[in-house]
Amino acid sequence: MKTQLTIEQSAQLIELGVDPSKASEGKAFPDTSCGCGIDVNMVAAITLVDLLELLPKEIHDETWWPHKFCLNIHVGSAGVWRAEYHNFAYSKTIESISAPELIDALYELLCWTIKNGYVES
Repeated sequence: MKTQLTIEQSAQLIELGVDPSKASEGKAFPDTSCGCGIDVNMVAAITLVDLLELLPKEIHDETWWPHKFCLNIHVGSAGVWRAEYHNFAYSKTIESISAPELIDALYELLCWTIKNGYVES
C-alpha cells in the first residue's frame, strides 16, 4: 500500500495552493543544475495522513439539497478504494473517486475539493 504521493502529485497540490509545510515528510534529491551534482534540494512529500488531515470531513453546498455531505472512505469490490462526499440521510453523493490505491483516491478528491472551492488554500 502506497503511503506517500509522488513528487509530481505533491507538486500539483502545492500548485493548487496547499501549503508545503503541511507535508510531514520531504524527499531529498541531487541538484545537478550547478554542474557539481552535490547540492541537495528537499521536495515536500505529502503522505496519506497529511491527505486525511487536509480533506474536509464534511462539505456544505447550497446548490444541493440537503446541504451537508460527509467524507466517506471504503473499499469496494476487487479491492478498489472509493473516497466520496455523501449524504447518508438522502443517499446522495456530490463527488466520488475510485482508485486501486487509497492515497490516489484521496489525492483526486482533495484536488476536486480545492478546484471547487471547498478548501481554502
